[in-house]
Amino acid sequence: MVDKFAQWEQETMEERVNVVGQELSSLVCDMSPICVLNLSKARANCVRMRERAARGGTTLRFHTKTHKTLEGLQLQAGTSDLSTVKIVTSTLAEVNYFRRQGAVKDILYGVPLNPDLIPRLKRDKLLYNTHFMIDQLATLKALVDSADQNMGSISIYIAIDTGYGREGITIRNEEGQETLRQLADTLVAKGEMIHVRGLYAHAGHSYDATSQCEVCEIAKTELEGLHLARQLLGKHGLRVKVLSVGATPTASQNDAYAVVPTSSDYDNVDDDVEIEVHPGNYIFYDRQQCRVGSCGIDDVALSVWTTVLAHYPNRNSILINAGGLALSRDSAGFQDWGHLPGAPEMQLVKISQEVGVLQPLDAGSAIDWDKYPIGSVLQILPNHSCYVAPLHHLIYVYEEPSEHDNDGQEQEQPKVQSVWKPCWGW
Repeated sequence: MVDKFAQWEQETMEERVNVVGQELSSLVCDMSPICVLNLSKARANCVRMRERAARGGTTLRFHTKTHKTLEGLQLQAGTSDLSTVKIVTSTLAEVNYFRRQGAVKDILYGVPLNPDLIPRLKRDKLLYNTHFMIDQLATLKALVDSADQNMGSISIYIAIDTGYGREGITIRNEEGQETLRQLADTLVAKGEMIHVRGLYAHAGHSYDATSQCEVCEIAKTELEGLHLARQLLGKHGLRVKVLSVGATPTASQNDAYAVVPTSSDYDNVDDDVEIEVHPGNYIFYDRQQCRVGSCGIDDVALSVWTTVLAHYPNRNSILINAGGLALSRDSAGFQDWGHLPGAPEMQLVKISQEVGVLQPLDAGSAIDWDKYPIGSVLQILPNHSCYVAPLHHLIYVYEEPSEHDNDGQEQEQPKVQSVWKPCWGW
């Protein structure tokens, strides 16, 4: 059988090595549009997140969906030794990749498990060394039926909906509480087969918040919801210790998860609980995160570099070679398709599959054509980096020179320091 992961890694190894040391400006002329990472900014974003978690007394389960790379995870964790690092992924391809390439042991497959995948999990030897998310009684029963006590127990997180309305059990109504009771009864009866690692919630609705106060309120509601679910499970004989919460907007607020709820609604709240936070976008950030107050525009580390293709004076527009397949079609609520730091008076008003259209922010202003000659390079900060990075075959990484580099001499053009290859597939 062909080792598809070894083959996948080898296919572009030569390509990756050959571009290291090249100036990005020359590379983009040959290969644009390209996805570019400012390593200095990404590193600083990761350091701040680790420091924030340490101050708040929480642990981090790093989400890998934004970058899908070994190098990105090492940056998030601040170490090349990933043997004790906790992660959550969005695909089984990532689970396989990080276990095999990075020797990561503590991995949560972060979408509700499809029972039809159980044969694949057995074949890939993932069933007994990966955490799985469940919110359906049928899925739990399928896991119980598949369990082999000689192999150990299967580890799960129970997904709870605290307001996002995607996956998870809604526990503030009778139907949700009944589902939770049925799960608890089954788990108590089959405790030797299934181990409940924790409860999981995703504050995805924080991306739509309009203020930092609203983000913090979402974090508070999320944590309270998991404490309530924990209490309800405890009443049915199931004790859970880990509460996994967060999204980049909530995790980017200082001490958002540091306070355990003391509401009278929770008569069994205690300190014997681990708060685990699982953000992912923060490694790159983007315009959407700037809008909700997670970061400033100068913290956005990922960009797409594109080339000017044509001028159209009769309609006062410029055509570039970055469209939906380079920037994604996720507007993230913006009216345009990215921020142009080198062209603040312009906006990307329209994109199709492979091209985009620039026009002045001020509709009455004429474009300075000399400023944007055909063949010139523009940088675009994406609306939502989680969509953009996986669209690109490779991510070209450079280190931003410090203020003291070159000792007052003319700044060198940034050069490719390394190349990351996102894990593709499901």
